[in-house]
Amino acid sequence: MNYDLILKDCKIINGSGNPWFYGEIGIKDGKIIRINSEIKDNASKVINVNKNIVCPGFIDIHSHTDYILPLLGKVESTI
Repeated sequence: MNYDLILKDCKIINGSGNPWFYGEIGIKDGKIIRINSEIKDNASKVINVNKNIVCPGFIDIHSHTDYILPLLGKVESTI
C-alpha cells in the first residue's frame, strides 16, 4: 500500500492502558491506516519523529472556562 504519510521512530501511546511502544504509523486520506513496529511500504512523505511521543486517535479537548464559569455558575459542554 502507498501512504500519504508515514511517521517513523515514534514512541506510541495508544490509550489502551498498555505500555508505550516504538513503532511507525501509516496515514492515508487523513486517516490512520496502520500502526506497526515497521512499515515497509512507500509514502508521499516520511517524517522521522526521533523517538518523540505520538498519541494516535487522541482528541485535544483543551479549553478555558476560567472567565465565564464564575459569571454564569455553569458552562455547557460543546464539541
